[in-house]
Parts: sequence; C-alpha cells; structure tokens
Amino acid sequence: MLIALLLAKICLTSQLTVGIVYSNFTDLDFASNLTALVKNNLEDELEVNLMYFDSLWDESKAKYSPDIIFDIAFSTTLSQSIKKFAEDKKIIIASIHSDTQPHSDWEFFIHNSWKSQIEALYGIISYFNWQKFIVISDDISNKNSEIFSNYFKDKDYRWYFFSNGNNENSANLFIGKVIQPIGIRNIVLLNQGESAKLLLKALEEKNLLINGTGIIVGSEGSWGLNGNWIIGYVESGLESADSYYSYQGLAFIKYLKIILNLDFSSDLSLFQKLNNYFGRETEIRSPTFPGLSLNSSCYGISSLKADCVPSNLFAVDNHPISNFTLLNTKNNQKIISGNIFEGNLTILAPLSFPGDSLIIPNSPFTYINIWYDNGLGLWAGILYTLIYWKSLHFLEGFEISSTELLCSGNTYHQNLCFSHALSTPAVGFITSPFSSESISFIYTLRSLNCSIPNVSPYSPSDTLRNKAEFPEFMTITKDIKFNAKVMIDLAVVFRWQNFIVLYDDANDLDCQYFISLIEQFNMKTATKFNIKIANSPDMRKMNTTYTVDKFSQWKGWFESLISLNVRLYVIFLNIPSWWHVVESFYDAGLRRGDAIFLSNGRVAYSLTWETDTSQISKLIELLYGSVVVFHAEWFGEYGKKLENGYLK
Repeated sequence: MLIALLLAKICLTSQLTVGIVYSNFTDLDFASNLTALVKNNLEDELEVNLMYFDSLWDESKAKYSPDIIFDIAFSTTLSQSIKKFAEDKKIIIASIHSDTQPHSDWEFFIHNSWKSQIEALYGIISYFNWQKFIVISDDISNKNSEIFSNYFKDKDYRWYFFSNGNNENSANLFIGKVIQPIGIRNIVLLNQGESAKLLLKALEEKNLLINGTGIIVGSEGSWGLNGNWIIGYVESGLESADSYYSYQGLAFIKYLKIILNLDFSSDLSLFQKLNNYFGRETEIRSPTFPGLSLNSSCYGISSLKADCVPSNLFAVDNHPISNFTLLNTKNNQKIISGNIFEGNLTILAPLSFPGDSLIIPNSPFTYINIWYDNGLGLWAGILYTLIYWKSLHFLEGFEISSTELLCSGNTYHQNLCFSHALSTPAVGFITSPFSSESISFIYTLRSLNCSIPNVSPYSPSDTLRNKAEFPEFMTITKDIKFNAKVMIDLAVVFRWQNFIVLYDDANDLDCQYFISLIEQFNMKTATKFNIKIANSPDMRKMNTTYTVDKFSQWKGWFESLISLNVRLYVIFLNIPSWWHVVESFYDAGLRRGDAIFLSNGRVAYSLTWETDTSQISKLIELLYGSVVVFHAEWFGEYGKKLENGYLK
C-alpha cells in the first residue's frame, strides 16, 4: 500500500494538499458542504480544494495537483479514470465506494469494511439474543450477502429490499403492506441514512414503535437516526453525523487526522496502538518501501529516509480497523451507550427500547394487544377467551395480549383513562355492554385521535349499528334477525298468539323488524296460526328517558296495557330502562305469573349485577321463578349449517 508516499510527504513538507474531486453525478450541495466541513476542521493543517473531474488533466493547473484525492464522483467509470490518473501521478485516493469494487494499491477506503460492520451487528444481535428478525436494505451484492449469511447462519431472518430512491408514501406502503403483516417485530435497517429516516417514520406512523419491538439501524444509516428508543451503531468518530455529507466528511477528516498526528518518535506503544487500530489483519507491504520499520530519527527530519514510514497502517482489504459506537435515541437525541470492537459489545449506559421499555425485546412474536373495559367487573369470559386464543397461536408470528381498563365514569375520567392507555396501543377495544357508555367511549377515543374497532359482546341499540355515524363499532353477537326469529319460534312452540310490544327511539329498528317478521309469518301461515300485536301503534313507544320517578305521569298508560289481558310482553329497551319499565308494571298492579317477558339474554343476566337487592326488590318479586330461555352461538360447520337453515 502506497500510504507510505503520503506519510513521506508529511516528513518533507509542512502541509498536504487535498483535492475533493466531484463530477456531474455529484450533488453540488453535498460537494460544497463536505468541502466546507473538511476545511473548517483542518484548514490550519491542510490545503483543501474542491476540484471538478476534468481539471485533473488540465496542465495549466498542474501546480495544484493534490497529494491525496477524495473521490466523490459517484460514477464507477469516472472513478476508474481517477484511479488511473492517481497511479500515473503517484497520488493516494481516499474512496467512499463499496469494497466490492476493484481497487488499486493507491486506493484506501475511509469506512470500515462490510465484514466488520456485519461483525458488529452480529455482536449486538447476539447480546440481545435475537433468534428471529427482519433485515431491510437498499441493495446487497452477492459477496456481501455471503458474508452476512456466514455470520448469521444460526439465525432465522428474512431479507427485504427498500430502495433509497423511494418516497414517504412508498415507505408507508412498504411497512404497512410488507412488514407489518409478518408479525416479526425485531427489525434491522441496513439502509442508507435517508432510507432509514423514511422507514423509521413509517414504523412510527404504523404504531410499531411500541413495547415488544426492537429496531437496530446499521452504520451507514446511523446519520438518519431520529425519534426515540432506536438502537444504532456507527464507526467511532462519526457519532455526530446528521447528514450524508457530514457522515462522509467526518470519516474523511478522521483518517486525515490520524495520518497528520502520527508521531514517529521512540514511543513504540503509540505506534503499536496505531498499528492495532489500522491493521489487525495481514500486514501490507509498500511496493516502494518494502519491509520498513519504525526509526526514531524520522520525527522532524527535513529529508526523506527509507525507514521513515511504517507500512502496515491499513488492513489487507485497504480498510481501517473495525471499532464502532453503540447509539440509543432518547428524547430525539443520540446517546452514546456502548462500544463494539471485533464484534464484542460493551454496554456503557442503560438502553431504552420502543415503548420506553428497559427490557431487551427478543420474542419472535408480535403481540396483538386488546383493551377491554372492566369498569363493572363483567369480563371474566373475555379473559378466558383471550387466554384460549393465545394458547392456539392461531396466527403465525403473533400472540394475543390484553390490557384491562377501568374507564367507566364521566368524560373527564374517561379522558384520563384512555390517555394513559395510549402508551400501550391496541388493535381493538372490547367496550361496554351499555349503548350510552359505548357511545361515550367512542367520542372520547375520537377526541384523542384514537381510531380502533370498538367491539361489543352484546347487540346494543340501533344508534350504534348506524355504520355511517359509528363506523368503528362492531358487535360479536347475533343481530336482531336472529333474536326476532327466536321469539317467533317460541310463540309457535307455546302457541302464543297475542303480544304487547314496547320500544324506544334507540331500539326502533329492532322493533319494526320484529313486527315485519310477524307480518311475514302471518302471510305464510294464512289463518292456521296468527300472531297479533294487541297494543295499538300509539301505545308502543316509550320515552327513552323514562324512570320510575315519572310513574305517576305514566300510571294510566301502564294500567291501559294491563287491561288488554295479554300475558306476553316483548320489550325492546336497553338496560336500565328495561328495569324501570318492568318495575312500573309492578306498581300498576302486575304480579308474578301475570306476565311473560321476552327479551334478550343480557336483560336476565343483568339482574345479577345489582348487589343491593333492596334496589330491585319489585323486580325480584315479579320475575322470581321465571323460565329464562337463552340461545347460544353456533359452533363448527354443523352449527353453521343449522344456523343457515334456521334463519331461512
């Protein structure tokens, strides 16, 4: 390696000349910013010139011929010409190109080799004990792919490509359509800085930077580190790089400073450190000064001596030695948290992971978190179901988790409760069985910009089933079609022909469907068996806000219904309105055995919610000993067949 010539120039003169060579393929802002950065750092020790590619062959500028060329032409063809020029003129080239490209003895690389970068990554992943992860990169050569696979042959990883030329929308689509559905949340980004920035932003927008996710950004993407809780590693000395030009510029400055600060005195330990830093592999010998050794007389001499220059400053692949710094982003700042030498990681500061977790994520699964509201302590069945789902592993790469919320209460309490819950995002929310509370929860979540499915274990009011108004609401129970059919079948089995039907605004559609089903049934059966609604339309609708406190105003209305001498009552009301209406029938004179109340299962079950029996003593007196008919969900293919036949 002819690094010896460069060091010889230091021995003979007081200043080196550096030519930063650009071309039409080079971004001018990048070139000018990089040049300014080098000048600002080394202006007292180096003469730095920004040179256009063609000027290298301009004889009129021969006196400005540099001692070292920094090639930023960004063209393989032009770089080959620069190398030929350098060989003819005996000029050293500093290159930012990949080590997979052919290089001459006159060229050295300012960055650590791909092999050393992968060695550092292997040290981090081994420390975190990741067995399964995703790798995303801009591109990779066959040679580099082979190096990677040799290091990680004992790991389970999937490789995906995302081009540096893609935009923000492409990054969002890539993360949302390709990465998110896989379920693996340990991710390695080996992209260039701009791509790394786009992907990190997309991961945040897709709510993937949460507890259980681990992100590692490779050295070349480290300048794009942003946000919180991201792990990155970078070549030592480049920690402050925040742009592509500063990343390349600081690397160039770093190695120029090492060369400029060589002290060829008798301090062998200093030389040994330098030798260890640059040449841990095979010693390289200069073709001009073969077999040279350190001589203390080199320091400060005014004429060149053959033994002035050590010849093994760089490793056999013309790369510097491989040491890296571990970074961790916290509060949008990069924190130095460790160092890596020859693949061995030393932690210097506590690490934070997505979700501000202090636990190293090493699970191969993505956790599907589900919120459930347990303000009334009703959801033992939900917990059982979640545990059962988890045991099934029904989606490869995913596991079910749950977060209990106690958000029942006024709007202020709901805001506090859900605001706290946002720190553990969920894919869905198992909401209250009460329509009014479910609606309140939806509005509170909307105010917090949280749009997730609100799932009810019961089929509540028609208001919530309005998809235009509440698109986020879902129910997992049978709809009114099924409930109404059950009631009709019961009437047929028990030969019930006369009904009293009551409803309010919130259940208008349910009631109207039930009435239409009766009409359809009567048309089919002709005069053989007819079902009739005894109370007239003007005696069917209740006030949604009715309570027992208003009984005196409605007493005559209730007495009129009782006077119809009909025993079957179908009441389409939500709880607690249902309770108030039935209690009012008791106050109007109805007693146990006088009536049969038909409603859905949750009404009967709701009687167990009230622990203070004095509050429902009239209901107990009226309903005690009643026969409650429940209909269960259908399971399996046979159950589905029965259900389809039942609803025809």
